[in-house]
Amino acid sequence: LSFGFSPSRARGPSPGVALYFVFFATTTVTSSGAVMATSGEAFRVTGANADVTNDGAVMGFVTFGDGDDNFTNNGEFGASADSDFGAGANSFANTGLFAVTGDGPVAFNGLTRFANTGMISLVDDQIGNNLTIAGDFDGAGGSTLALDFSFNDMQSDVLTIAGAATGSTEVALNLLGEPGASMFDDILIVDAGAGS
Repeated sequence: LSFGFSPSRARGPSPGVALYFVFFATTTVTSSGAVMATSGEAFRVTGANADVTNDGAVMGFVTFGDGDDNFTNNGEFGASADSDFGAGANSFANTGLFAVTGDGPVAFNGLTRFANTGMISLVDDQIGNNLTIAGDFDGAGGSTLALDFSFNDMQSDVLTIAGAATGSTEVALNLLGEPGASMFDDILIVDAGAGS
């Protein structure tokens, strides 16, 4: 079953979900519009395996069931809270812009693999927009990670990878404050699991 749409904007009522799918066969969803919900939950897909492609903008977080789910972001994904990919073999492929928005850390739970050839941005001119990925991370092509780095606190935003990190990813730092005497201290920017 395939479902495609290109709305100018899909918005769900609070505390609803912008787009909620319940299917009992493999579901293919392609979006070229803007998807957001006042509750923050942009997509919820349950009942079967799901293949979701975003060619537009998704703002918020996503929830999947226990199938094998794949999310491809060719557009913009603004992650404001934790996403849950459920059980199964689940992947997220980013070729566009994946940005952590809001004030706190965000987790992608239930992922088997995050493949990045685009931009991952935690930049918002303050440290603390950390991202945690459950599963492996593979960087290739133009894979870039943008982070805030504070000279005043000698801290950075952090990407935490529960699995192995492979491939290559360029790191771009948004420098905050002025360099001090301790500027050569070790600063954690990526924390990856075994096999990296």
